[in-house]
Order: sequence, then structure tokens, then C-alpha cells
Amino acid sequence: MRHEELNLLKEPYEDNEQINRQQRFDSRIGSDIPAATALAAAILNDLEPTNFGVYWWGDLPKQERILIGDYLYQSIVGIAVNLSEARLHLFEWLHAVE
Repeated sequence: MRHEELNLLKEPYEDNEQINRQQRFDSRIGSDIPAATALAAAILNDLEPTNFGVYWWGDLPKQERILIGDYLYQSIVGIAVNLSEARLHLFEWLHAVE
């Protein structure tokens, strides 16, 4: 990585217990998307262990609720992971170009 990106990563994180480490890292490298994080939290809050998935999908069979709920949550979380990895690849590309 170039010195510009390395300097970004050398700075200590702010003390904020509300934000997890991954969000802090994503924010530092410029790939944080709070809307996706909020959506993932909302989906996770809708998943109920007693109903095996999203509670308002009660008319679906149990296995479908489990599968669809997990897939939906992982899809949203995957957005942040993919953007973070893409940003790191960009840093590597910028270094190679330089």
C-alpha cells in the first residue's frame, strides 16, 4: 500500500463502543455504508428463534423461513464485506500504478 493508505490505518480508532471494529475499519478506509449496517441490524432483530426466522413470515414453512431469513441477512452483510475488500484492492492497485 501507499503511504497515504498506511497512514490512514496507523491512526487509533475513536473510543466508541456503539460501533464495532469492522465498522470502524470500513469507515477508516472509506467503505462504510451505515444504511446497510442499519438494514442488517433490522433484519437480525426480526429473526426470532421461536418462529425460526422472520416472525411475520409465519405462513411459510419453517425450513423456508430459516433459509430465506439467513440468505437475506447474509446478502446484506455481504455488501459491506465486498465493499471493504474492493477498497483494499483499490489501495493495492493504486500502489502498483504508482
